[in-house]
Amino acid sequence: MTFTAADELAVMLPRVEAACATGPACREDDDVLGLDAVGLIDGFRRGSHSPGEVVDRCLDRLDGPRGRTVDDGGLGAIASVDRVGALAAAEISTARWRAGAARPLEGVPVVVKDLLDTAGLTTTGGSRWLATRVPTADAAVVTAARAAGAVIIAKTITYELGCGNEDTPFGRVANPWNREHITGGSSAGSAAALAARIAPLALGTDTGGSIRIPSAFCGTVGLKPTLGRLSTAGLLGLAPTLDTAGPMARTALDAALLFAALTDGPTPDAGTTSLRGTRVGVLGGWFTAVLAADVAAAFAAAVTVLGELGAELVPIDISRAHDGAPLSWLITMAEAAITYADAPRDRLSAAFVRRLEVGDLVDPATYRAALGARRELTTHVVEEIAGCDVVVAPACVSTAPPFTDVDRPVAGVPATWPDVSARTMALWNVTGLPALAVPIGFGDDGLPIGMQIAGAPFADESCLAVGATYQAATDHHIRSPQHEGRNE
Repeated sequence: MTFTAADELAVMLPRVEAACATGPACREDDDVLGLDAVGLIDGFRRGSHSPGEVVDRCLDRLDGPRGRTVDDGGLGAIASVDRVGALAAAEISTARWRAGAARPLEGVPVVVKDLLDTAGLTTTGGSRWLATRVPTADAAVVTAARAAGAVIIAKTITYELGCGNEDTPFGRVANPWNREHITGGSSAGSAAALAARIAPLALGTDTGGSIRIPSAFCGTVGLKPTLGRLSTAGLLGLAPTLDTAGPMARTALDAALLFAALTDGPTPDAGTTSLRGTRVGVLGGWFTAVLAADVAAAFAAAVTVLGELGAELVPIDISRAHDGAPLSWLITMAEAAITYADAPRDRLSAAFVRRLEVGDLVDPATYRAALGARRELTTHVVEEIAGCDVVVAPACVSTAPPFTDVDRPVAGVPATWPDVSARTMALWNVTGLPALAVPIGFGDDGLPIGMQIAGAPFADESCLAVGATYQAATDHHIRSPQHEGRNE
C-alpha cells in the first residue's frame, strides 16, 4: 500500500491543529506571561519576544477561563477588555523597540482598576449606577502609564465605588489561590489578575487598605504611596482626603518601575542584596496583638531574613496606633456621604448604601474633631518612627477568609472593620505615610501572607528598595497558583 502525500497530511494535520489549539494554553509560567515586567523588557530589548506577541498572549488568556466570571468558572477579575486599543498600542511599542526609541514601560501590559478613568472605555466604579459611563479622558495615572509606553489591556473589578464588599454588583472576584476564598478589596480584580498571570502590572487605588489587602491575600505587591505623590484626577473617589492611586505588581522592583513612570522619576536600579546600614523598625503592640498563628510565624521569619540581610532591627511600639482605624473609618464614611450625596441610592448596592447612611449620621463637629486628631496622630507617628529608614508590620491579620465565613474571628477577636480588616492598614492611610505590601509566605491553608513596609513621608522609594532586597533573598513572590496546582 502506497502512503501518499494526502495520507500523510490526513494523519498529521489533526495533530498540528491540536498543537495549535492547545500548545499555548498549556504553557504556564514558562511562557512570556510568567515573566515580570523587568523580564519582559529585557526580552523586548534582546528581541526574544515582541510587545505584539505578549499582548496577543494576554488577550488569549483573557479569552480563557481566567477572564471569565466566577459563575462561568473563572476568577471574575475583569470588568472590560480594550482589545482594539491594546493591539494598536502594541504595534506602536513593537515599532519603537525596533527603532531604538523605547520608553521605560514600552510594550508592558497593564490592567487598570475600574475606579480610574480610561478614555473611550467604560469606567463604572463597580456600580450599576454608572454602568454606561464612558470617560472622554484618562485618569492622570493612566495618562502617565501610557506616556511611559504601557499597554492598557483591561479594566478590573472593584468593590462598588471603593467601599462596597466582596459581593460586587458585577459579581465576586475569586482568589486565584483558592476560588472559594476572597481576594479582599477594593482593588480585588487588579490583585487577582496579577496573581493569575494575566498581566505583570496593575493600577489600583487605596483609601483604607484597598491596594495592600488584596495584594497580601493574593501574594502580590502593592504600594500605597505618600498621600499627594500621585494625582487623583480622573479617580472615582470615595474620601478625597484619603484617596490615592498606586502601583501593583508581582515584584517590588516592578512596582518601583511603574511608580517611577507615574512620578516621572528615574528608572530604579536592580537593587542590592544587602540591607547593611538600614535601620528597620519592627512594629509590635497594636500591629501584632491580634494575629493568626501562621501570620505571626511568617512575620517573625520575614523579620529574621531582614536581619540576616544586614538590617539593624529596632523594636517599636507606636503608642497611639490604635487611633488610626477609628479615625480612618469616620473620615471615610463622612466624606463618602458628601461625595455621593446626590447618587441615586436605589441604584446602589445595599452594602454601599449602608456606608453612606453611616456617613449621613456624622455631624460636622465630630468630623472636624477627627481631622484635628488626624493631624496630631500624624505628628506622633512620624516622631515615633524617626531614625528608622523603614518600619515593618504584618499586612493582614489572617489569610484570605472563605466567602462563606468572611466575618470569622481572628485570635478570638470578632471581624469588625476597625479591629481586624483595617487593624494594620488604616494608620498609614490616615497619616498619609507610604506603605508597601509584599508576600512573605503561606498560611496553614496554603494561602498567601503579606508584610507591610512603611516609612516617613516621601520614603516610598525606600520602602520599595527594601522590598526588592527582601525579595532577592526569598522566593514567595515567584510561586504562583499554577505552579502550586491551585484551583485557579
